[in-house]
Amino acid sequence: GPISVFESCVEEGIKILNVSMGAIQAESSLQIFQDAINDASNGGLLLIVGAGNDTIDLNPNNDGYNFYRWCSFDNVICVANSLNRTSGGNFNYDSSCTGEIPGPCDVIDVSAPGINVLSAYHNFSSSGYSCMNEFGENIDGDCKYKHYSGTSLSTPIVSGMAGLLLSHNPDLTREEIIDIIHNTNIDITYNPNPVPGQVNFYEALSYMYENYLGEGIPGDCDGNGVLDISDLIIMIEMILEEQPIDLCADMDGNGQIDISDVVILIETILTQR
Repeated sequence: GPISVFESCVEEGIKILNVSMGAIQAESSLQIFQDAINDASNGGLLLIVGAGNDTIDLNPNNDGYNFYRWCSFDNVICVANSLNRTSGGNFNYDSSCTGEIPGPCDVIDVSAPGINVLSAYHNFSSSGYSCMNEFGENIDGDCKYKHYSGTSLSTPIVSGMAGLLLSHNPDLTREEIIDIIHNTNIDITYNPNPVPGQVNFYEALSYMYENYLGEGIPGDCDGNGVLDISDLIIMIEMILEEQPIDLCADMDGNGQIDISDVVILIETILTQR
């Protein structure tokens, strides 16, 4: 079960665990799970959990149905869906933190996109538009990919960002990763519901470099504090001349400078304009 997974992660030195599960309805299990989460947190494991997709209050309801979401636990990062869409008038991808239904929005730490995300799907066989290849192209016959929506798609984005931070700085602690996530999300003004800010990979990396590595922002290879064409030229020269790896140019944190770093820098420069 989940508790044994927590214990194994701590034993193996894993720092990030993505959790997307249904509600816990056995009240007697709550303290057991909370104790296990606390032990895992003390062991350096950060649980990043999905808020869920129902418009059900995270607190026990008065209608006889009690739903205890993973976000109701302490020592977790709770992720909502930053893109709102209703279907059938009742289903809301922002989870219980919505404008229509009063919910404990303070338990949600951050949000990430979660609508129509291309996802791997086990043993899926269909035809037509719902069956896709790894490039998101519609195909007929057996396939392993499909578009999905919900906080189960939002949560891995945040977990992936945490992993990216660790790839640049493996010494980051659980508490430091939480600090970066809390201090670098951006306001989503087009969302009518009060979900928290959306994760921003570039802001997170910049904040980490400035506050935990004492270095400049990633991609700023000329050190002028601005990402521009000169940084792109320097990065391309590093690749062509096979220069030693410079952290400023390793945008994806994979330990080498290649075309993927160039693409990331170009996209970042364009989004700044």
